[in-house]
Amino acid sequence: EKAYVSKEYEHVKNPEILGSIRYGVRWTHMCTINLQLTWWLHVEQGLPREQAIGLGTIPWIVLCLYAWLNDVPKTIGHKNNALYATLTAQGIGAYATLINTAYASFASKFLAMWALMNGMVLFLSPILGGSIYKLSPRLEEHKIIVTRKRFGSHLLTLGIFLCGFAWGIPKLFALGMAWATIFVGTLLMIQDYKAIKVDMKKLNSWLVVMALCAFTLTYRPKETDTPNEQAE
Repeated sequence: EKAYVSKEYEHVKNPEILGSIRYGVRWTHMCTINLQLTWWLHVEQGLPREQAIGLGTIPWIVLCLYAWLNDVPKTIGHKNNALYATLTAQGIGAYATLINTAYASFASKFLAMWALMNGMVLFLSPILGGSIYKLSPRLEEHKIIVTRKRFGSHLLTLGIFLCGFAWGIPKLFALGMAWATIFVGTLLMIQDYKAIKVDMKKLNSWLVVMALCAFTLTYRPKETDTPNEQAE
């Protein structure tokens, strides 16, 4: 987080703007943690998909509680709407997938659609997303918009992956679709990244990696999960 902020935003002096950027970076990283944790729990540890998705909510809950208890949104001029909405959605999802599992299948789909729809709004219209969640109007400048849009891209990627898991799509194909989503999202943000002076050589290298992963994981027409995996 520090490296990301110091390079692209080292010239930013406004503490509210810098604080909002750091806040956005934490939430962006949480999308990656959620995806990796869900994959590891299901593929490496053998947990059912619904339970893996449910356990993936724990880092979100911890992040929300930390931000709430330390009044992080207020220190950067935001209201707590986004925090409350996320904590509520993740808490309900965790309860229904891990404790009262009668509605585990529905809850896992709910969590997937929550990530998908919020990611879509924040990516396609970051200003509208900020208005919905009552984020500080004083911070509606390009640097903040790019950070929010980047978070939306990662949240949308997480949503695509979770939808694949929740609806029983073969796991490698679901992962490939996630790579494809982040690849397209990054392509659409090229001009935004140039505007904040991101190292384009590194970004282009990552684009090649994303494209290769998306292609190799999705172009498997004869591959399906085993009957046991589908049953999970």
